[in-house]
Order: sequence, then structure tokens, then C-alpha cells
Amino acid sequence: MGITVQQPIGSHRIVTDLNSLRESIVLADRITHLEPTDGMTETEAATAREERETLTARLRELASRVDESTITIRLRGMRSTEWNMDVMACTRMVDGKPVKDGNKLLMMCLPGMVEGIVNHEGNNVTMSEQDIKALVESLADTQAYELLQTMQTLNSPATSLPKDVTSLLQTI
Repeated sequence: MGITVQQPIGSHRIVTDLNSLRESIVLADRITHLEPTDGMTETEAATAREERETLTARLRELASRVDESTITIRLRGMRSTEWNMDVMACTRMVDGKPVKDGNKLLMMCLPGMVEGIVNHEGNNVTMSEQDIKALVESLADTQAYELLQTMQTLNSPATSLPKDVTSLLQTI
């Protein structure tokens, strides 16, 4: 019987409509800071409730757009040696300190890690290696950083149960 080690698998969500995302965050903040209707006249309270309902309807619409624009990428971790070699290839020394080129690392490694991509409804989305690289180029810096964190986690997996977990199991 052959024994093999399965590389870790994970997923990462990417919102592709950042305008709707930004608008929904701003609108949610606006709704949160609306004045309470306590102490208002009936006319003022009715106007405030109408404004809240209008803003809430708009927020639901924007949140729906954000959900519809979200894709989920299923990733399989690379072998650690391969990952480490790619990280080294994307690292240079600046003033005696190592500096990683995150975008280069994404371009090199992401296409080979992708096992599949689904849209918000769970339907498969077909993307070529060039499509994936174009997606990487279009990511906001924060999105690229979060994706790199996911990749780092998958490519540097734990190899045994941490002591905290075994201790927890003994106490429950």
C-alpha cells in the first residue's frame, strides 16, 4: 500500500467590483450614523424612517452587486521546496535587507496553484493562465497581499498537530 501526503487545499474569495464594495461600506457607515428617531416630531421621524428605508434598499442592492462580482479561487499548495525556490527568485536585497516582489511571486506561482474558479453561484469559471495573470495585474494592492497570505499559508503547512491542540484534546 502506497502512502502519499496530500498538499493542502484552500480557497480565496476575490471581489471584482471594488466600486460597489466601496459604496456599500460608505453607505453602511452612513446608515449606522443616522440620528435616532427618539425625540423627533412625527413628521421628522417619518422622514428619517423613509431615508433609512431608502438607504437600506440601496445598500442591499450594492451588497448584491458585490456578491455577484465575487469569485472564489480554489488553490492547491505547492511543495515547500518549489515554493521556497520561487520566493528566493522573487527576493532581492535592498540596503542589506531582503525585499520580496509580491506581484512577481503571484504571477509565477498562482497559475500553477489554481485548481478551479467558481462564481458567486458556484458555477465553474474557465480562465486560462493568461486570464489568471491579467486578474493578478488588476488586483488592488490589498487584494494581492491577502492572496499572497493565503498562498503562503498553503505553501508552508503545519506538519503535525501543535502542542496546544493535543493539550486541548486531553482536557475535553
